[in-house]
Amino acid sequence: MLRPWTLLLAAAVLTGCAQTAEVRPVYKAGAAGAFNDALAAHEAGRREFAGGRFAEAAADFSREARLAPDDLGAKNGMAAAYDRLGRFDLADGLYEQCLMAAPNDVPTLNNLGYSLLLRGQRNEAAVLLAHAAALAPEDAVVAGNLALAKATPVEAAPPPEPPPPSPLSHLIRLGTRLYQWISSVKGVTA
Repeated sequence: MLRPWTLLLAAAVLTGCAQTAEVRPVYKAGAAGAFNDALAAHEAGRREFAGGRFAEAAADFSREARLAPDDLGAKNGMAAAYDRLGRFDLADGLYEQCLMAAPNDVPTLNNLGYSLLLRGQRNEAAVLLAHAAALAPEDAVVAGNLALAKATPVEAAPPPEPPPPSPLSHLIRLGTRLYQWISSVKGVTA
């Protein structure tokens, strides 16, 4: 089964590597201070991401996306934060939106490639990262990620540990056993 980003990658490759587009944050004029608020949200998201506070980074990038809906940087940042939180389902939707808007956007191709590395999908990651490297051969981050995709396998993050059982569940099991015992002693069926 083809994944949505596979079709987007095919479309990006078919459009050719010769086409490049400069993508910068877009801030629409509107309420006073919207530009400054969106820019502040973007910078806060970058700081939170760099500090490893990915949930906070996702929230900041989400605020930026509300203030500047056409900004690929906001969606890209949110997707990267969701990747680090293990929420690949949310990240994929955002990457898809970015690639629909700009199929040859190097940061999106790089981030999606790294996302696939986190999931252990090295071959798919290598294809995306090679395309990004062809578009921006001087980009050291893309080159590093491409080398990583071609090198050793990256294991996907382990699933989160299930939460410990609550004391209430223990009491419910105990009550159920007690009811069954009383029912069996009295000859009453449940």
